Amino acid sequence: MEHFAPQVSIVTGGANGIGRALAQLLVERGGHVVIADLDLAAAMRTAR
Repeated sequence: MEHFAPQVSIVTGGANGIGRALAQLLVERGGHVVIADLDLAAAMRTAR
């Protein structure tokens, strides 16, 4: 992601595992992330 331009991204399964890692990376690179997951409590923890 050398030429990454911050955008809005939706990460499904973003509360755990690869989805969580991807969401964190996108935020670190300046993006805005929507975390979608069936486990609302875990998604809220990840968002914080």
